[in-house]
Amino acid sequence: MGPLAAAMLATGVPLRLRASPPAGGRKRPRRSRFLVVLGLGPAWIRRVPSDRHPALVAHGEYLDRLFDAGLLLIAGPLLDHSGLVGLEAVTGAVLVLRAAKRQEARRLATADPAIRAGLLRVAEVRPWGMSFLRAE
Repeated sequence: MGPLAAAMLATGVPLRLRASPPAGGRKRPRRSRFLVVLGLGPAWIRRVPSDRHPALVAHGEYLDRLFDAGLLLIAGPLLDHSGLVGLEAVTGAVLVLRAAKRQEARRLATADPAIRAGLLRVAEVRPWGMSFLRAE
């Protein structure tokens, strides 16, 4: 198991991979990929299980909806150098979103319940190009 999968399991976030586009055959409008870096917000509390953070539970549900809509390509926590995998080691997160413009990617990120609750904050939104991908 790779470190991203281990981190997601440790934080209670389901790991989902999709090899093909969502069903329905609808053609999506032209969208680019944006890397969204999230930092810890002022309301972040270490060593509290994610099921005790209602906003983190809602965060997972929100990301799941973005994933199902084909707008979220990659998501996962950034970890410290402790070697631990869990909330106590989280230093932020990374999302790769599909959006027409940077403003739309930022809007999608800031609509996240964990950001609205102050647990996370949007630190950076940048266009992102994928060169290599290996699913583990």
